[in-house]
Amino acid sequence: MKKLLLLLLLATTMFASARTPSQREVYEELLRLDVKFPDIVFAQAILESGHFISKIAKQNNNLFGMRMPKVRKTTAIGQRYGYARYHNWKESVKDYKLWQEALLKKYPSMTRSQYKSYIDRTYSTGKNYISKINLIIQKNKNKYEEDSTYASAYRTNDSVRISL
Repeated sequence: MKKLLLLLLLATTMFASARTPSQREVYEELLRLDVKFPDIVFAQAILESGHFISKIAKQNNNLFGMRMPKVRKTTAIGQRYGYARYHNWKESVKDYKLWQEALLKKYPSMTRSQYKSYIDRTYSTGKNYISKINLIIQKNKNKYEEDSTYASAYRTNDSVRISL
């Protein structure tokens, strides 16, 4: 009986970690972790993971196409298909936060436009990366505005938060 319960618990954990998160869950996790420029990072997650359903997103729980870091701290548990692998998608978000913290430690006064320029030069592998990011931001800006439990979008000098 103990073996059966343990097997059931293990199977449930594996299923839960591999499930596709909703957009709202991902965005709320970015806010919870206080990720800087959450709308940009949210758009990156959508773009990099093909709306959270790419092979890397599903099999590696990797929403950002992150590679295994050589030096910085990471939440990755290994790699598969040349990309970092995580226990669950939230660990992927935490790892992005660690990557961002390392970057912002080097450039503490980085502005929103500098951040976009940086990820365009160093993070992206394709053409028109920032144009795609901007389009995703625009498409999702007011997506859940009718939900009265969430504040509408607001803008500060370095951050835009969207309502989900």
